[in-house]
Amino acid sequence: MSLFASQTAEMHLAQILDAYQSYQAKFVQTSYDNNGAKLGNSTGKMALLRPGYFRWETITPTKQIIVTDSKNIWIYDVDLEQVTIEPMKKHAGEAPAVLLTDTTDEIVKTFNISEEKTSSTGLWFTLIPKTKESLYQEVRLYFINKRLEQMILIDSLGQKIAVQFITPNINPKLPKNTFQEKIPKDVDVIGKAI
Repeated sequence: MSLFASQTAEMHLAQILDAYQSYQAKFVQTSYDNNGAKLGNSTGKMALLRPGYFRWETITPTKQIIVTDSKNIWIYDVDLEQVTIEPMKKHAGEAPAVLLTDTTDEIVKTFNISEEKTSSTGLWFTLIPKTKESLYQEVRLYFINKRLEQMILIDSLGQKIAVQFITPNINPKLPKNTFQEKIPKDVDVIGKAI
């Protein structure tokens, strides 16, 4: 019975995500320790273009920009004036927000998926990594009317990150340069794009 439920959840999540070619939202991110005590808040904006393109820009309390182009990931710490460039495959399973840019087949291959209905329009999906190597033991996605509203990440130490998406926009037109960042000349660059 649970195998059937899992396959149904996989199919249902796939059906929802396959309708997303792009997505854009503002966010509020709250971190908690493994006892549930609040550690801090950050705010920003994000955008994704499936498959493989992602932008996560934290505005407060410190400015950081994470951009992927399906091959590389750029992590730009604006205040530190430093950019780290690494291959995307190195971060497979480590960046759950990026999982939304994966193909649906890749998500189903990587996670065991279950679902829980909260109302006639609300639905939680719980994604448990199939391998022990992941930094996260659980990822939860909350949809209302098939619109992604929340994401919760629980790491291997039991710490939690809750992301609330604000004014989400499904399938906006996003130019490719949304997923490029012009790096000032005086910024230290670690690594090289492939």
